[in-house]
Amino acid sequence: MVACLVVLGQLADAARTAGDDQGCILRCQQLLVQDSCREDAYRLLMMSRARLGQRARVRSGCDVCRRELRTHLDLDPEPETEQAYRAALTRTAFTRGREFVGAHSTAS
Repeated sequence: MVACLVVLGQLADAARTAGDDQGCILRCQQLLVQDSCREDAYRLLMMSRARLGQRARVRSGCDVCRRELRTHLDLDPEPETEQAYRAALTRTAFTRGREFVGAHSTAS
């Protein structure tokens, strides 16, 4: 199972790097079905959805992240996740091909 999560994370990151936002979203969703507390996946989702102009989905995705972390781990999101969320909403921290601060995936 852990190997599957690692591969899904790598595939999501590779899709993001290649500019394939739909592919990144798909891989992140697959990853979150297996581990709903992966903040790196939520950050990638927010970035890809913002690039596609899906502000409402950025908001709802961050709400899900907060709820899952609180429910399962009794934690708040990392500062990097909150920063990525604010950047996705304001759309000032990126242009196509540039990165959000804190959006890079981390090993879990």
